[in-house]
Amino acid sequence: MDKKIYIAGVSGGPDSMYLLWKYQKKIRCVCHVNYNLRKSADRDEKIVRNFCKLRKIMCKIIHVNDKMYKKYKEKYGNNFEYVARKIRYDFYNKICVKLGIKTVLLAHHLDDFLETCIMQEQQNKFRLYYGMHSKSKYEDINILRPFLKAKMRKKQIQDLCIKEKIPFGIDETNFDTKYTRNKIRKQITDLDEKEYEKILDKFLLFNQKHNLKYLKTINLFNKWKESNFCLNFYKVNIKKTSLEKSIIFEFLKNFNESKISSLKIKSIIDFLRLIKKGNKFRLAKNNYLIIDENKSLIFR
Repeated sequence: MDKKIYIAGVSGGPDSMYLLWKYQKKIRCVCHVNYNLRKSADRDEKIVRNFCKLRKIMCKIIHVNDKMYKKYKEKYGNNFEYVARKIRYDFYNKICVKLGIKTVLLAHHLDDFLETCIMQEQQNKFRLYYGMHSKSKYEDINILRPFLKAKMRKKQIQDLCIKEKIPFGIDETNFDTKYTRNKIRKQITDLDEKEYEKILDKFLLFNQKHNLKYLKTINLFNKWKESNFCLNFYKVNIKKTSLEKSIIFEFLKNFNESKISSLKIKSIIDFLRLIKKGNKFRLAKNNYLIIDENKSLIFR
């Protein structure tokens, strides 16, 4: 039986290089995305490529060019972090389908979780869940984040890389505090253990409290998705229920979470309750929700 059951997303940084080192015997293929946006991008690609070559691990690399950026921005908007994520995850999905692999390993850790929680809280928008899950799905693939489940922190992982002499590169843009995420990252690094645990526990308690509603939402959303977002299904099973707002939030997350607000969700609910063929709802500059001829909801 083939024990190489995973694809791994590897950037060349300490977190993903430790992931690759730790799970190398179970990894069928490594996926690396070179965004060609910083001086050290080619160095990181070389680190990943050489590690895989030495250990005879399949390595797939994609170079993102202006044409690809333009294509994704036209579809998903100008939020770079979101666009970069879509490019990356679509790449993982493509390789998974090609190789018949169902699961991708990613190196997100506890500090990443807390960063995301704080960013989401600062956006002051509707939330069903803070942070990221140790297990999730993207299209038809499973996403596993083993360092989240193990509650590992950034420093712990980097120390292990040094101890085991695992090569890695440092992304110099991570220290540029003009980016919100980097500011939050620095704040987290400066916290003492007690402060860190207090903030973390606040978000974990919220997630625990809302977990049942979250699970019900995901279950119902997936059924709606299987119906190709049929509005008759929406009318019978979702409309005017306690989960309606959460379902629309989950629907919008598939396109661009950064643009979701409670007001926008309410406006979309009003739009959907009309269920009139050909109706359009403008989400962003070039993005619309449209009710097609089959009375299904589509994004264009």
